[in-house]
Amino acid sequence: MAETWFIRGEGGSIYQMSLPLHEVVEHQLLKGYAKRVNEDGTDYVEAVERSRPAINAAKVEWISWAVHNGCLPDDAEAATKTDLIEKYGL
Repeated sequence: MAETWFIRGEGGSIYQMSLPLHEVVEHQLLKGYAKRVNEDGTDYVEAVERSRPAINAAKVEWISWAVHNGCLPDDAEAATKTDLIEKYGL
């Protein structure tokens, strides 16, 4: 049986999705436009603490890190990778 995740989309609806997730959904999660939640809609808490991406990591990793640290997805996506590193890399 495939593992399932519950994902809250941009409109607030919650969808049950089987793994592996479609590439589009993965990018929405990375960029903060979608969010993993529990079945009841409460925030899903990752068991492992996230760590800052490496300086040479892809921009999408820095977007994800910035959103994780409170940046709005659109603002993170509009920023340059250098800007994201300067603001969220410390």
